[in-house]
Amino acid sequence: MNLAWWASGSRVVLWDYLLPAPNNLTVLADMEYPVTSVALVKPRRNVYQSNISWVLLVVTSNRITFHGLHQQAAPSNVASGPQSQPWEIYDSDLSVDTTSTGEMTSVCGTDDGRIFMCGARDGCVYELVYRRTESWGVIPFVTRGARYELMNRSVAVGSSFYPTLFGGPKHDLIRMVAVDPKRNVLYALSNQEDISVFYLGLAAPANQEASLHFSAPYTSKNIYTAALTQSPSNPSLPNKQSFRIAGLIPTLPQESRYIHLVAVTTAGLRLYFTFFRRNPYNPTSPPYPTPNGAPVSLDLMFVRSPPAVPYDAIVPRTDPAWYGRQRPAEPQPPQGYSFSFTEVNSATICSSDFLIGQALPKTGASAFSKAAILACSPDLGRLFRYNADQNPIPGTMGGMGYSALAPAQRPPLTESWTILPLDGLTHGIAPLAQPTFILTTPDSASVSSEMLTMFTAAPAQYVVLTTSGAYVLQHRRPVDVLRSLIERSNRSGNEDDVQQFHDVFGKEQSCAMALAIACGNSLTLRDWTPPSAPAGQDAGALMRYSVGFEPQLQGQGVEMLAGRLFQRWGGHPIRLRMGAAQDDGTMLFSGKYQGLSIYVGRLLRPIWKEKVATVVGGKTFQTNVTMSTLSQVQTELTNLNLFLEREMALFEIFTTDGPADDVARERELASCKALKALVSRTIEAIAFVMLMIDFGLHDVMMQCDPRVRELLPKMSYEELLVTEQGTEAARALVNAIINHQISQQRSVDAVSDILNQRCGSFCSPEQVIVYKGYESIRLARQEHPSQRITHLQESLRQFSQAARALTPEKLSEYCKEYCDLGYPQGAIGLPLVCAREWDAFEEGAAYFAADKPQGDPRAYRYAQREAAYKCAFQSLKLLDDRVLQAADPAVADADRLRNAAYSIALQSDDEIFHYNLYQWFVDNGQETRLLELHTSFIEGFLTRPPPVLWKHELLWQFYIRNARPTEAAFILDVMAHSTDSSITLEQRISYLSRAVSNAKSLSAPVGEQSPVEFLTDLEERLEVAQLQAELYSQLQQVLGRDPASGEALKKLGSQLWSITDLWQQFAIPYDLDYIKLLILHVSNHSNLNLVMGTWRRIIETAKDTAVKQGGAAHDYISDAIIRYGQRLYPSNVAFPLDLLLDELLRYQYENQDTASIPSGWACRTLTSANVEWRTLFDILESVYLDHSSPPWSTPDGQAFLRMEIAQYLSLWFLSESGPMGSRSSAEFPVAFVDTKVGEYLNQQTSELGRKILLELSKSLRRTY
Repeated sequence: MNLAWWASGSRVVLWDYLLPAPNNLTVLADMEYPVTSVALVKPRRNVYQSNISWVLLVVTSNRITFHGLHQQAAPSNVASGPQSQPWEIYDSDLSVDTTSTGEMTSVCGTDDGRIFMCGARDGCVYELVYRRTESWGVIPFVTRGARYELMNRSVAVGSSFYPTLFGGPKHDLIRMVAVDPKRNVLYALSNQEDISVFYLGLAAPANQEASLHFSAPYTSKNIYTAALTQSPSNPSLPNKQSFRIAGLIPTLPQESRYIHLVAVTTAGLRLYFTFFRRNPYNPTSPPYPTPNGAPVSLDLMFVRSPPAVPYDAIVPRTDPAWYGRQRPAEPQPPQGYSFSFTEVNSATICSSDFLIGQALPKTGASAFSKAAILACSPDLGRLFRYNADQNPIPGTMGGMGYSALAPAQRPPLTESWTILPLDGLTHGIAPLAQPTFILTTPDSASVSSEMLTMFTAAPAQYVVLTTSGAYVLQHRRPVDVLRSLIERSNRSGNEDDVQQFHDVFGKEQSCAMALAIACGNSLTLRDWTPPSAPAGQDAGALMRYSVGFEPQLQGQGVEMLAGRLFQRWGGHPIRLRMGAAQDDGTMLFSGKYQGLSIYVGRLLRPIWKEKVATVVGGKTFQTNVTMSTLSQVQTELTNLNLFLEREMALFEIFTTDGPADDVARERELASCKALKALVSRTIEAIAFVMLMIDFGLHDVMMQCDPRVRELLPKMSYEELLVTEQGTEAARALVNAIINHQISQQRSVDAVSDILNQRCGSFCSPEQVIVYKGYESIRLARQEHPSQRITHLQESLRQFSQAARALTPEKLSEYCKEYCDLGYPQGAIGLPLVCAREWDAFEEGAAYFAADKPQGDPRAYRYAQREAAYKCAFQSLKLLDDRVLQAADPAVADADRLRNAAYSIALQSDDEIFHYNLYQWFVDNGQETRLLELHTSFIEGFLTRPPPVLWKHELLWQFYIRNARPTEAAFILDVMAHSTDSSITLEQRISYLSRAVSNAKSLSAPVGEQSPVEFLTDLEERLEVAQLQAELYSQLQQVLGRDPASGEALKKLGSQLWSITDLWQQFAIPYDLDYIKLLILHVSNHSNLNLVMGTWRRIIETAKDTAVKQGGAAHDYISDAIIRYGQRLYPSNVAFPLDLLLDELLRYQYENQDTASIPSGWACRTLTSANVEWRTLFDILESVYLDHSSPPWSTPDGQAFLRMEIAQYLSLWFLSESGPMGSRSSAEFPVAFVDTKVGEYLNQQTSELGRKILLELSKSLRRTY
């Protein structure tokens, strides 16, 4: 709040030191008792009304009084520095009586309103708790009343009521407390110089009251001994009696991960503490953080001594800071002079700066009338020189290495310091504004933040309150030092100091700082002055100190000199070529380019990784980066951009202090231009975001589709600027802005002008063209149907021109408008244009041609194509539905529009669109419609992977319709052998049959096969497939309802198997004898032993069946032979006729007396199996004539065969002369039979046989 206060008796004076007199003083009078302390704390939640931002506590000897303070929020301006804002103070009528506990001191508070203090009488730590209560009336600016409680946190309940009963308190007296509001811990300093840390629990959520958690303390005792152990020869530690701690300063989490507290002694000694546990076996290793950040100990990490103060250090110096080099020889001090830090009474640490207040002795008197401020900060010059030389610089650390906090290679602690003498005694030191922190990597030093922020953040400033007034001290950054050195060298003509600065910081960093000055960075060209200070005001009460006090050059003079340094220091690029002549080599760009890139990077750093927007309360969109930050970054980028436009020749002119390379120059110039383009784009992007904020960011976001609303809070400025997704989001946001402004009754042209003026290149004017196209549609809707075409054609032209600015949602909307207005050219043509423009570089087409690989980034472009195609299909569907819904006479018009739309779609030369259109037909059950189309893309679509069944079904029909039987046969064969388990065995056989039919028409080769070879191959596969069908039927009969049959049948019917697989996997395992014979027949594999063994098993099986069913065995055998023989005859492989006849004759002969087998049974069985009569007779006769094997070699066997021959000849005649026979002698061998009858009549010994033959002879003569 920029307030200072002091007490005088029972009055408190509040001083706003940023306001001019006399309006800067406020007096609080009429206190009941003398004021002993004043503190400014945050209000406790849900007690004060929301407009109360601070609570001023006025502490007297017997009472604590509460005062509410309200201050308006100030729009931060980085360049102008801190500004005072009007504030008001209210008496809340809330006070706390401390008579029973005594006077309170060292009051401090947390961010959530907890208040701590220590008792001056009993040395206890107290917490003041005040809450709402329903019993009180309403206190001004307090909600519903409040009650308070003063809780003693040092001793158990009840013991503090009788402090003297047992001889006084039983604990160390606490004389100072300090709060770390960020880590929620409380530090307490005792009169024994011991420090304790208390954990206050996790911070409460914003809408809840603070908890009252207060943990047991962890105490660091014997601090003097620990400090002396680490720094045994330290002059600031003479003895324990003089060791006294003057202040406790909690560090900010951004400044250190491990150092939590810095204690400053009256001798200026800095003691660094951590409350994390350390490794006792490795003291140099970092402490172990706790999961919730709670303290678990309090250990002294290391000690830092104050510098030795020379005589001239206590007077103002007129030379700039001596970065990275030794000070010049100092003058000798006067006789009797001595100075040391002995009376430090105030200190602060912020942004790596450390300020200590020290009283100066006044010679000849006992009182002090002056103070000295020791200002220390990291010596960035020495650190940069260390990094460049890789040689550590010795530092005074009291024996403790810096590696205790970081890796061993970290640079040592080294700092520069300045002594500033001030009038009056020092009462307090505080930062004038909150510091700016840059997130760094875990292993990077926090001191680097100044190098990162000095171009976008004002220098750190501190206010020192003394008995003479308030002094504002401003930190000198490296860029400020360079500016002072430039001014000094201009006056003196000596540039040694400037060159020394360059040598310390190096070429790149020096060029970056020179460029910042040259292009007019607003944070480097002027010093801070008190706001609202009248001209010519005496600086007695309000002063600013910095290292130098020289008059400044005019801005343009400094810019010109800095530009010359930038040119001179920049050098030229170099190309290193190590290999062949054609190798481009490695480019080492000049210091000018490096300085430019560093400067651009640091200007962008405050916003680069920040999200564009944030959601507050889960529903309200707000900017994530403040307007002041955006404005400051934009201002500095604009200054840089103007400088580059004006002085771009600086990057084309190089010094002649080394070899030059044209290729390197061109590369560097191109890189510089790319950086300039980034700067220009960023300027307009910031302007675009600020425009959204001006229009109402939340209202604009609500005009976006949900995808953009979800995306923007996750998108950084980097992604917005350099990614395709950012470009798409910007287009959507422009549409949202236009929609929002149109809803506010603003014209499209007015919005277009605003966008073009502020961010013309970042926001493409294509969005405006889109809205002009929509305006043409609106005009067409208002016109008579006969007059619409002109407006519709104009809208299509405008939409096509700005197709890249359209979104799928808008495209769908416009297509529907075209359908409603009867304009198929737009409903189909516009999506095709968008598909082409959305994939302008054919990335989506390449992704499609590569069969859509997984994880390919080109999939996004293909998805955009599909989104455009989908709009075209929606138009076709809409027109189809309107034909079905239309009634006469509107059907004709609807059908005409639909036919025109399909004609436009089919005339497109976009192959990917055709493929998607055909797939759309299939998805809608209209796949047969593809056979009616006559486009050049049908065959490619049907042959494109994956080879699914429905594509092949359409493809072979397509080939048939186009008289291409070769391709049809090939596809049918592929379908028959497909691994698709949904195809049944009957379908596969059908496909093969069709393939054979088409193959018979072939005239051209199929691959490497001739037409005849291909046909033969198909026929053989068809025969095997038919065999597989028979096997399936046989297996079904054999397995019946066996549970295992389902899997076996499913396996058999899932594909076409080879004949070997059918034998090995089915015929053999399931013992299918007939199938075995069939496989042998189809494969033409001759193995008589195997075949006859199979037939004998068939006969045995028939016998077993006859026994089970009670029938005649010979009937069952005959049935099996006839059934299988009709399928296998005349195969000599599977149906060896001579062997089968012999087998049957033997069975008949052996069972003629017991089985009642009729004569001629064996021959009748074989003739029923379609064996020719003459063929069978020849075999029968050969059996008779062969007397070699029994029983046919015996008389009985010969007689049996003669009877069978007689019976066979009679049956032969009857079959030919019967009703179904032929009486033609040309077909029936009458003469042959008659000859055989006569021949066997003479040999026949059986009366029955002779009778049969005589009767047959008569019948032959009678018939023929």
